[in-house]
Amino acid sequence: MAINVATAGIIVSKLEEIAKAHSLDFSPTIREIKLSVVYQIWLIGLAVLILTVRSSKVIQHACPEVCSPACDTLLLAIFICALDILRDTGMAIFVVMGRK
Repeated sequence: MAINVATAGIIVSKLEEIAKAHSLDFSPTIREIKLSVVYQIWLIGLAVLILTVRSSKVIQHACPEVCSPACDTLLLAIFICALDILRDTGMAIFVVMGRK
């Protein structure tokens, strides 16, 4: 997340420079970048919740054969989502800087 926030800051700064130089409005794009950061915070919170559930003795005792695989699958999905956000942010930095 730290990498994405720093990269998002660079992207927003560059978009503001471009907007001033060419009288463009990037507010929808900047709004989506902010939404991406919020989405990452939600993913982290969800991962903490899932890890808490996974380590709960009560839940493990109630349904041992379902809890661990389900939690592991959800954690893998969260990891994949986080990687996709990282990839998207990384690609955006190249586009904004003018390199493909």
